[in-house]
Amino acid sequence: MSSAHAAQHKLAVERVQRPPDTRTASERAGQQLTIVLFAGIVALAIVGTTIAILANSIMRHGRHGSPMMSASAIARAPQRISLNVTPGAKPGPKGERYDAFSKTSFAVKVDRPVQLTIDNKDDVVHSITATAAGVSVVVMPGVHTYTLVVRRAGRFKWICAYPCDPFSMAHVGYMQGYITAT
Repeated sequence: MSSAHAAQHKLAVERVQRPPDTRTASERAGQQLTIVLFAGIVALAIVGTTIAILANSIMRHGRHGSPMMSASAIARAPQRISLNVTPGAKPGPKGERYDAFSKTSFAVKVDRPVQLTIDNKDDVVHSITATAAGVSVVVMPGVHTYTLVVRRAGRFKWICAYPCDPFSMAHVGYMQGYITAT
């Protein structure tokens, strides 16, 4: 087969395998525009997603990687208070030692959960009981976490409702204190 004949044969095969483009020039241009627009939309979606991911990361971790919380997340997050109960921990007016909570007055937000982690080093049960505030936490020996919620604003006196050291039970700063809810 001559080279001229081979070229004609190749051209004939291509015509059979690929039908002629019967679209008008404006139809071809429209299809190309559609492809370009689609590619642009995909590119914008990728850029938008990247910006959203970066913005979310900055909102969560700040510019320098430190955790940040929104005001609403802070308002919902439980407050945490740690304290302990120790027998003979606190001196009385004459130097004798009495049972006491390490912290007897604390402030809370109304309707916001407070997680109290209490290390009761005594071998008996104690409590934080403020009936007017709707608070009754039975403090078992050992380290435990309790949740309390005060439903109304005010300053509420709490007591240890379980008999223990008579002096401590009768005095604020030992087995009595105040919960201030705002």
